[in-house]
Amino acid sequence: MKKLIGWAMLMALVGCSTNQTSAENAERVPASRVSYSGSGDSSVQITRDSGALGSGCYLGIFWDGQLAARIGSGETVRLSVPSGEHLVGMGDDPHGNGLCAIGGNAMREVPANLKPGQNRRYRVSGDMGGFQIAPSSF
Repeated sequence: MKKLIGWAMLMALVGCSTNQTSAENAERVPASRVSYSGSGDSSVQITRDSGALGSGCYLGIFWDGQLAARIGSGETVRLSVPSGEHLVGMGDDPHGNGLCAIGGNAMREVPANLKPGQNRRYRVSGDMGGFQIAPSSF
C-alpha cells in the first residue's frame, strides 16, 4: 500500500511539470497576440513548453519591460529586435480573464545581449514552483 501511495504521489508531481517543446515543433503565436511592433538587426525566439500546467492561460512575454506577446502552451514567437543589451521576460498575461486574471506568476527576466545579426532562443518552462524563462538551444 505504501508503494502504491508513493507511486501515485510521484505520478502527480511528474504530471505537474511542462514538456520541453522545440521551436520547430511549436505552433506560432497568432499575429493577433503579438503586440511588439519594433524591428531590428537581431532576433529572439521564445518557446513555451507544452503540458497541462497553466495550459488554460496565456503568459505575457515582455521585451525591455513592455508586453510583446501573449503565448500559450506549446507556442513560439520570434521578434525582430535591435542588437545591444536588453531584457526578455515572462509573467502574467495583463489581458487575462477569469481564473487567468488572478495572477501569481512573478515577472522573471533574463539578459538578452545581442550582436548584430544574432538570433537567441529562450524557453519558458514550468513546474510546481512556477514558470521560468531561460536561454535555450532548442
